[in-house]
Amino acid sequence: MEERLNSLMKAIRIVSQLIIKEKNRERLIQAVSETLVETIDLKSAWIALTDSSEKLIHIAESGLGENLKQFKKLLEKNVLPVCAKKALAQNKALITLDISIECRNCLLKPLCNETNSFASILKIDGKKYGILTVSMAKNFTFDKTDQVLFQEITDIIAFGLYNIDLSEKQNIILKDLKNKYYDALKESEERFRALFEHAPDAYFLHDIKSFRYVDCNLAAQKLTGYTKEEIIGNNYLQLKLLPQEQLGKIATFLEQLKCNLNKENILPYEIRANRKDGTQVFVEARTFALQIGGKAFFFGYSQRYFRKKKSGTTAATFTEA
Repeated sequence: MEERLNSLMKAIRIVSQLIIKEKNRERLIQAVSETLVETIDLKSAWIALTDSSEKLIHIAESGLGENLKQFKKLLEKNVLPVCAKKALAQNKALITLDISIECRNCLLKPLCNETNSFASILKIDGKKYGILTVSMAKNFTFDKTDQVLFQEITDIIAFGLYNIDLSEKQNIILKDLKNKYYDALKESEERFRALFEHAPDAYFLHDIKSFRYVDCNLAAQKLTGYTKEEIIGNNYLQLKLLPQEQLGKIATFLEQLKCNLNKENILPYEIRANRKDGTQVFVEARTFALQIGGKAFFFGYSQRYFRKKKSGTTAATFTEA
């Protein structure tokens, strides 16, 4: 008696560990079936998962041996043993002690000779997940303590299935939220890209070390006369966008900006820029350093002007005197 009590307590501990570790319901009930047969003096153990209409959706077992094929064939036809049917109908655990009387009309009776059985519903918060049925030798005296402990095992399994069910529902909700987030992010990126591309000012984004352009908008292409493909991957030196006499001052200015990440150049500066066709344009520009994804860039935006600035302007100038 003490030995069986210890084995039941051990089974409870192992099953409790299984429901924490295993997040797949099919693997869980298979591991539980094997644990019960190995830990307790049982002939067999099987667990049938059912849907809301109590139709079988999955079966796991241990100990059926040569009867397994026939047993599964009957269960797949949704033929439940009498003990399982009664347990489901009565909505409680059922102990079958005399198979010759209580199971005489059961199609699975030949598989249960010389055994007693215990069947209990896997249920939590009113929801049925299936049924646990175990078979033990006829000399297995099934007292009140045994019933309580077997029901404890049943409740633990039901709780594990409930957690898996809850986790799957949460994953569906999280996936839906994630999809909505990415849809909103994509829409935001598309909106920003549209604003960037069609802004009236020329926008340039270039690497802070190599000064190579990594992005530009339509106004930048129109201002320089170069296509986006020609601009990206090159820097202002390779494209010869600035007259020779302005290169030194621009280089000094950009080096100073490297030391002031995220700090905008307060004053605009005026430059005379070379276009692809050889003509020149006067441009008022601003440039500041920033970080995107942990990488430093220069972001510059420029506006072409067609007449000289009035006296008293605050704009810096890099044109020759």
